[in-house]
Formats: sequence, structure tokens, C-alpha cells
Amino acid sequence: LDKKKINHEILNKLINQKKRKIILFCPHAFSDSPSAGGKFLYRDFYEYFESSIKEMGKIKDINWLVKLHPTRFMYGEEGIGENYIKKMNFNNIILLPDYYSTNSIIKVVDGIVTARGTIIPEAAFLGKKTLAYTNTRFKNTNLYIKYKDKKDYYNKLRFKNLNLNISN
Repeated sequence: LDKKKINHEILNKLINQKKRKIILFCPHAFSDSPSAGGKFLYRDFYEYFESSIKEMGKIKDINWLVKLHPTRFMYGEEGIGENYIKKMNFNNIILLPDYYSTNSIIKVVDGIVTARGTIIPEAAFLGKKTLAYTNTRFKNTNLYIKYKDKKDYYNKLRFKNLNLNISN
């Protein structure tokens, strides 16, 4: 598939009002097993998704871009995340179309959020840190900003005083 690249010009057309930061949220396929990688804070990835969207909706000084998992179609999950975001109707959360390249999105956002996915090294390769749960297969690296519990996660979601750039 030939994905479209997103740039600052396209991004500015998608966003109604400029906020303090633009953050990309990359949730997992909901049917993935969250416990396959060890302990996790939520019952499943759908609960993590719902909880994250609700919290992000409260953080009004950030524009949240959501890129749903590209394999969700293989699991019969098409429409689930889309409908939830539409139902919640937060004006600071934008669902990105699938045709945008994830790498091009990473290049134009300030930071990324996930539970424990491979977006962590993908973003690091492009010079950005991801906010992710401490217990990942990348836990012994400094490629990402770690949260240890829900309180820590919700606090760090505000992206205040976090260094989001990969440095030498």
C-alpha cells in the first residue's frame, strides 16, 4: 500500500486550533493480549484505549491525533475505535485516516503515546520518545518515557517537563 505523507501544512488543515503540543496516540489492536508481555495496568487494550481517550479529552491544551492499529481489520475490529472516538466527540482529539504514513506523522508531532508497542523504537529511530508503560520488551533502554501506574500515566499524559527528544 502506498501511504500518503503528512506534513505541517496538512496537519494545520486537520487541526482547528493550535494548542501547546500535538501528540500522537497509537493504541494496540484491541484483541492483542496485554499480558503476553508481562504485567499490564489494564484488563485489556480496549480498556486502555477507552481510559486514555477519556483522559486525553480532559487535557484541552493538547491536540491529540489518534492512529488506530493497522492490523485491526484482520481481527474484525474495524469501526470499534472509530465509533468510540466519534461518540465521545472531544474537539481536541482527531482520528487520522489510515492512508497517512505513521513515520510521516511521527516527524510532525511533539510526542507519541502507546501501551507497549513497536512504535517505541520506530519513533526513537526518527528522534522522538514515546510515553509507554514501564514493562515493555524495551524496558532496559532509554528509548521512551516510562509510566509505572495509572496515576503516573495520567500525570505524564499532560506532557509537562518531559524531554521528548532522543539525545546522544
